[in-house]
Amino acid sequence: MPLLQPALGHAEMGQAVIQKTINSSKKLDRMVEFTSIRAHETNKGCRQLIADHVRWCGTVTNDHSQPCVHGDLTQIMPSNSFDPESGFEAKAAQINQAKLRTTQYCFTHDHQCPIFGKRAREVDLDVSGLPCPDFSRAGVERGKEGPTAMLFCSHAKFHAAWQTPMLIIENAPDLDLGMITYLYSKHYRIRCLRVMPAHQGHAGVARERVYLILTLKKSVVEIANPENMYKKVSDFIMSWVCTEPKDYMVSTTAEYYREASKTARTRGMPLRPVSNTDLKVYSPIRRQRFQEDALDSPYSMRYLLNQREKAAIAFTSQLYKRRRLSWSGSWGCLPTFRTNSTRFYNFTREQWMTPRDRLCALGFPVTPNTWHAMGVPMLPVQDENRASSIGGNSFHFSSATIAQLVALAYYRTQMSC
Repeated sequence: MPLLQPALGHAEMGQAVIQKTINSSKKLDRMVEFTSIRAHETNKGCRQLIADHVRWCGTVTNDHSQPCVHGDLTQIMPSNSFDPESGFEAKAAQINQAKLRTTQYCFTHDHQCPIFGKRAREVDLDVSGLPCPDFSRAGVERGKEGPTAMLFCSHAKFHAAWQTPMLIIENAPDLDLGMITYLYSKHYRIRCLRVMPAHQGHAGVARERVYLILTLKKSVVEIANPENMYKKVSDFIMSWVCTEPKDYMVSTTAEYYREASKTARTRGMPLRPVSNTDLKVYSPIRRQRFQEDALDSPYSMRYLLNQREKAAIAFTSQLYKRRRLSWSGSWGCLPTFRTNSTRFYNFTREQWMTPRDRLCALGFPVTPNTWHAMGVPMLPVQDENRASSIGGNSFHFSSATIAQLVALAYYRTQMSC
């Protein structure tokens, strides 16, 4: 199945797991195969992540080809095609009337590669994590009048022209569905999956998202309602698995020490290893003053914490200026990881979460148990900056995999009737 994948390669990683699992089961009379064709990504660092993750997929599927990776999605049209300062409907109309370029610069091949027309390859599926700041409660919340709306307009224009059979769009739960209907409903029927990691057993981490399944009206048939099927799959998984935040503290002593050392160095504070497994950065002069302040804090009173936990809260509050802290206690799971997230601290264990811990919380195969169960190689996790980029920009790996599996299982083309 040809695939257009404008994300960080995380959805494609999920497809690699789907491909390996189905083919290994020998339940079908044919082999499942995904091939990545092209992607759009403006961030240079994220383009490198796409290349790295496609290589990881190659170790699973034995397909070592690299997709074309283009830049800004709005550059599929001439630069003067629309006025970025105009309102949403005016901008959408301008983009809809614009001509598509036939080629765009490709960072993989270092030349102009075809994106439209006879020389360009058709695709069957597009999985897109379009920018969400304008629709996120943690973002600017400008909605369809924000600057990212033109990316949705460009995406709709491109696939309406291509008549791509299936689109999957991942975004914030407050995505404007009226905007989506306005842009896509002429050609596509739209289904909406409200997805949380808890549905895949990851109750210990928060990352609520919406997955839209758009299928081409003229050529794709719905076998069953994917929303109902997703609920059945989720109910089954949740009956077997339910994680807690502590389950994600999976790193080695050396990794915890390295994370604590980096925090100490960044903050200009001394590091004291209390034991082989209990490492913390502390300020002996300020600690007592902020410990006293924490004793009567609303958070401490609400959760009836012990003295050590109160001291840890006080210390971390001092580091990050309490108004910027996000507590997991109020909903029992780790806060949503974002691109601007700093450090995450486990008060009971007095440990900083490492890159491995955070990627484990996002469902990636970073521990022996997970990569053996998936039958895939480990995802490298030692680089802090790389792990932060993945954690802030990525889909939840398990959520993306299950959402795609449901979408692919409950639709078929009319030709396959």
